[in-house]
Parts: sequence; structure tokens; C-alpha cells
Amino acid sequence: SPKQNDQRGYPSPVIDRNGRFYVTHLTSVTGFGSVTGVGVNYSTDRGNTWSSTVQIVNDVNADRSVAGTDDSPVSPYYGNVYSAWTTSATTPSTGRASRTTDGGATWSTPFTLNPAATGRNTLAHDIASGPNGEVYVIWTMALQTGSQTEDYVGFAKSTNGGATYSTTNNAFDINGIRSSSFNGWGIAANGFARIAVDKSNGPRRGYIYIVTSQQN
Repeated sequence: SPKQNDQRGYPSPVIDRNGRFYVTHLTSVTGFGSVTGVGVNYSTDRGNTWSSTVQIVNDVNADRSVAGTDDSPVSPYYGNVYSAWTTSATTPSTGRASRTTDGGATWSTPFTLNPAATGRNTLAHDIASGPNGEVYVIWTMALQTGSQTEDYVGFAKSTNGGATYSTTNNAFDINGIRSSSFNGWGIAANGFARIAVDKSNGPRRGYIYIVTSQQN
């Protein structure tokens, strides 16, 4: 990750159509200080040098930022870079999203990605693009009380390059493994989900795959 004094964690690297490197991350005023929001650094020379941090959003409640890019040459949005994160500025927590269409120099005004769900916190997004420029964002919805395990997976789809999304907080049910001491072993664990899309020319082109951890 680029050497900046405002790194605060959750780095998410991605490379766009032009070979430009991006790392989105939480930001702070000083190295590993209090969270100030989500930012990004980019490199036009394969990581040898990096831009100063471009602030995507100022939000002291931001968490778990992630980045993705449209890597389909036939997409009208080829090269767009997308970012999503959670915020506990709302109770329950919800997701936010933004995009850049100019190589990371400017980012769209962040908007609420999914509505709040009673008794469930939005956690840990992931992003993938489809063969025709579709943008898919997923997240897990965790119980606010008790075990705080992941209860279902949310899903959002954009067909206009990340300008707007249609969303559902409950695409399918899960029973996650979230714990600060899984099975009493003192090991933190989570059931956050990951997504991938088949962009081959095979019979399953466009298929969406989501994986996550669960128990019982």
C-alpha cells in the first residue's frame, strides 16, 4: 500500500483498464489514528509512486471499505472503479457507495446503498462486475445483539455504471460464524461473503457466485 500517514486499515487494491493501481482504505489524521473516513491513493507507474490521498468521504463512522472495477472490454462502463463501505452513523448500520470515472481524481457523492434493517447491521461489502458492465455489491446482515452472527446476505445491482442500484437486504439466509473467540480458541472469525462473476465465453457467462462461511 502507498506510504501515507493517513492509512487506517482495510486496504483494498484494484487495477483498472489502463493499468492504474488503486488502494482504497480508511483514513485518519495520523497513522492509525481515529477514523476520518474513506480515501484512495492511485499509481500510474505500477506502484512505484503514488498520489496523495483523495478523500472519498468524511465519515468518522466508516468501516470496511472495499474497491472493485469494471474489467469487461465490451462494457460501456469499462474502467469505472467502485467503492463501498459500511457506516454506523445510522442505527442499524448501513452501506454507502461511490464511483470514479476519471481515474480516481474525483469520486461521486456517496449515497446510501441499502436501507437499514431492524435488528440487523450491514457489514463487509464485496464488489464484482458482470460481462456487460453490471455492478454487483454484496454484504452480510448481522444480528445487532447476542452472537452478532451474520443472518443473511444482501445484494445490489447496478445497470448504469454504479449511478444507482436496486437492492435487497435478504438475497438468501445464512448462519454465520462471527465471533471474537471462535469455539473458545481466542481467534476472531467472521462469515463475510465474497462474490465473483463468470465473464468467460462459456455457457455460464454472467453467472454470479457468492461464497461465505456458516455453521450449524
